[in-house]
Amino acid sequence: MGDTESEVGATPVIGRVAVGVCAAANLTILGVIITDVLSSSASAVLSAMAPPSGRLGLLAFGLGASVILGLIFAVNSLTGPAPDYGKILSLFRRNDLKGLSEAAPAMPLLGFSFLIYWLGFMGVSWFAWRRHEPASAMAEVSGALILVGAAALALWMILVALGKRSQHSAGGGGQEHEAVLLANTPSRPGSRRPMEPYRINVGIEYRTIRATIPLVELSATSEELHFRFRFGLGLIFGPWHFRRERVFEVFTTRGLFSTRIHIRGESYEIYVYASPPEPLLLTLEELGYPVDWIMR
Repeated sequence: MGDTESEVGATPVIGRVAVGVCAAANLTILGVIITDVLSSSASAVLSAMAPPSGRLGLLAFGLGASVILGLIFAVNSLTGPAPDYGKILSLFRRNDLKGLSEAAPAMPLLGFSFLIYWLGFMGVSWFAWRRHEPASAMAEVSGALILVGAAALALWMILVALGKRSQHSAGGGGQEHEAVLLANTPSRPGSRRPMEPYRINVGIEYRTIRATIPLVELSATSEELHFRFRFGLGLIFGPWHFRRERVFEVFTTRGLFSTRIHIRGESYEIYVYASPPEPLLLTLEELGYPVDWIMR
């Protein structure tokens, strides 16, 4: 949806515009809040912004929405090779934090502002709203942290909107899960095979397990498929190994919100979610798995 820049490693124009709009909304709301604080008091503004019935509740909601949406658009613009901004749900699945650290400008500013903003938000939520102490020192300090963090996040989003990228990215775009091809092999004359193992973060549905991207890592070789949970969850779930000779079919089906890869084998079925699914299907086909490209 929308035009994107054709240069390799360039931030898509539509993404830059969306991030710029969020930054402008952020700064506008901050200006209104600061004006109210100067005309009354910090405690009065914090009380008026308390959900769900505070008279300034829409300002609190708008500030949080501009920050969250701005970060979502910025992350996907920096790391997604071709983000589809028309599918909002896909934006939440394509966040590649490793690619963000390699492509984002002023990464220390992003880390500082994000930490300060959310520390302030938690402080205001607890002291001003949950304990009903908006005049306490902790509530006012937390409110100040929110203003500083939101302003710093707006500054970082402006850098993204201007097309700035990390110097370390060296013109490289977001991480693409493409098959890395090696030389022709004697066993398959004229064919090429991907480098093994091929790793990608996916979501899965297997038996009673439901996990979204990027909780599961798939390692694919010409011998087997290996699924393991990340972030320490592997201590509780998995891992699972599926031998290639026991995989009977690999094809795509239409899920509720996205396309899923259906792997059917001997006495098991597993659904794999990858964004986008085509590079994974191509790699599995190159590794010798029985891939059917017709969606069912």
